[in-house]
Amino acid sequence: MKVEVEHLTSSSVRLQIEIPPEKVDQELNRNYQELRKNLSVPGFRKGKMPISMIKSRFADHAKAEAIQKLIPNALEEAIVQESLAPVGDPDFELDNAKLEEGMPLNFATVINVKPQIEIPDYSTIEIDKSPANVERDEVDKYIEQLRNREASFVPVEADRPVHENDCVQIDWESSIDGEPIENGSGKDSDIELGKESFHPDIESAIVGMNIGESKTTEVTFENEQNDEDGTTLATFNFTLKSITEKQLPELDDSFAQNHEYDNYDQMYAEIWNDLVEEKKRLRRLEQQQQVTDQLIEAINIDVPSSMIDQYVEQSIENINQQLKRDGQTAEEANINFETLPQELRESTIKQTKLNWIFDKIAENENIAITDDELDLNVRTVARQQDRDPDKYLSLLRASNRLDSYRNELRYQKICDLLIESASEKEKLIIT
Repeated sequence: MKVEVEHLTSSSVRLQIEIPPEKVDQELNRNYQELRKNLSVPGFRKGKMPISMIKSRFADHAKAEAIQKLIPNALEEAIVQESLAPVGDPDFELDNAKLEEGMPLNFATVINVKPQIEIPDYSTIEIDKSPANVERDEVDKYIEQLRNREASFVPVEADRPVHENDCVQIDWESSIDGEPIENGSGKDSDIELGKESFHPDIESAIVGMNIGESKTTEVTFENEQNDEDGTTLATFNFTLKSITEKQLPELDDSFAQNHEYDNYDQMYAEIWNDLVEEKKRLRRLEQQQQVTDQLIEAINIDVPSSMIDQYVEQSIENINQQLKRDGQTAEEANINFETLPQELRESTIKQTKLNWIFDKIAENENIAITDDELDLNVRTVARQQDRDPDKYLSLLRASNRLDSYRNELRYQKICDLLIESASEKEKLIIT
């Protein structure tokens, strides 16, 4: 089979394909024989109608069937022959494709392909490789937050008005234009003034009040929802119930046991370790973002518009169908169909580039996830989640999620390589 390849862009080619006469005739004859076997024509027994008569009556049908079979098979063969990696659907040019017995069949098609990608030296990537250290004061701050969540507020005898930074207990309710605000009221609410637990205008209004006194104040809020401009005026009514003293639990073994630790020393050590692990996890995510962003920036890749358009169109259709199934409007689902197409285009282009780059790195470095690696990782995750490993594996297989699981493991393995090979980002020295 003759194939001529014309590179239109780095990611699209035009194939001019010639199917030899013998293949054309073979497919035509097969169609004629199939027609002869199945046709019932008056005057002839089934299967005995002369081929010449079938050709004269049903040539157009046989040729159309032959084209439907020959062209897709020829394209598939040409792709293998030319070692192409197609993406998306082909765009056939069949206006001049004519099939005649004893003649070759010529047609053309444009296909999108993965472009040739040159991966830069990994050391040109610069990332933050500083250790994920957690200082003691960060641990102390975290534990103090736990301690404050368990604080109690005890009324104190105070024949005086409220001072700044006092602790108080109030009843309150709020409204807009006389209509109560949903979830906008409270009974026996404890407030630590100066900690911004309430709107600062309300806290300021509480200062100077006496126990039993009620007050009404208006608070202006900036509109932050539905892209509305301007402000909203809300009315708050509140009554001062008491001035209170904030009491914090002691940081001792009893406090630790309330959090399911054996003693305070163990609690402190494990929290410190957990904070270190969390910082390591966040640092890893930052490093992954840094290496992927720099690779996408460094490598010029042309992603075919037709491929992106097709994906965006299908995505929007899927979203519309999901909204109908859920009985929601776009506004209720917080979806802006004016900006959505461009947002989808940008994210799809970025993800496509990254996928192609990682495919090339995997090819260059011979990175793959074996069945044994996949099985081991799935079972490890299952045990960490207190699941039965065999059942979890069966669940992933039944829901066709094993391939995506394998791809995620490959993604992480490639990130490991890039992060390890990247250079340490130079730090600014501040004097």
